[in-house]
Amino acid sequence: MTVPDSSDGDPAPARRPGALVVVIVLVFAEAAMLVAAAAVLIVDVLTGPPAELGSGIALTVLVLVLAGGLALAGRALLLGLHWPRAAVVMWQLLTLTVAIPTALDGRPAVGVALMIPAVVICVGLFMPGVIAATSKKASDLHSGDGSSGRMY
Repeated sequence: MTVPDSSDGDPAPARRPGALVVVIVLVFAEAAMLVAAAAVLIVDVLTGPPAELGSGIALTVLVLVLAGGLALAGRALLLGLHWPRAAVVMWQLLTLTVAIPTALDGRPAVGVALMIPAVVICVGLFMPGVIAATSKKASDLHSGDGSSGRMY
């Protein structure tokens, strides 16, 4: 997959390392899974007992915010920015804190299904090629053309 390098006006395309492509795909897949989980939560809120309405809505909003944050981090990784690496690693560590006990408490398939992407993403983010490809700062995306300073 090639992406034009717009930072210096050079028309030559820049290649993303394969590990970065895998990381980006997995991050967007996790965001999509969170949106799917939010859809399930919405159904539960609508069909559940009224006493659980407030907490159900709050949990749904939290899951959607997390999905949005992961999608934003994936977009920033696509742009080669450095800041999403920390956010994505933190999310993977939180995922592992759920995955490991789940795997050990009688639901190994679910736990392993959560663990594998988390480990692959963490390992991928620390590969030298990925670090080099995601070392831009937001200010590097603009070339003094009077742009608004917005990242997207």
